[in-house]
Amino acid sequence: MKRSNLFSQNSQQEGILQVSSVYESPCLKILNFRFDLGQSLLLYSEEMQGKVSMIVIEGHGEFVGEEARRYHIERGDVVASEMSEPQSLLATTELRLLVAITPPAHC
Repeated sequence: MKRSNLFSQNSQQEGILQVSSVYESPCLKILNFRFDLGQSLLLYSEEMQGKVSMIVIEGHGEFVGEEARRYHIERGDVVASEMSEPQSLLATTELRLLVAITPPAHC
């Protein structure tokens, strides 16, 4: 068992995208992201296979997904997609996400 507190994991350094590992195994990786206003992240790789799920813990942002469609995301939203789909994220306020990455179904 591993216990973590999402809100105490990241420091409060401004201007730096903060990522910390919550859990990691061969079949699941869980990451804690904290974005400052205006920070962005490209979440796309043709070479990576599997699924990515993002849960918005606090704040607001904009998710750009399939066919460059833009979606407003806010606290409580869950976004799930393929790692191989072009996608990105922009924080429109301070934004905290819990991200789960799973490999292809062989696990």
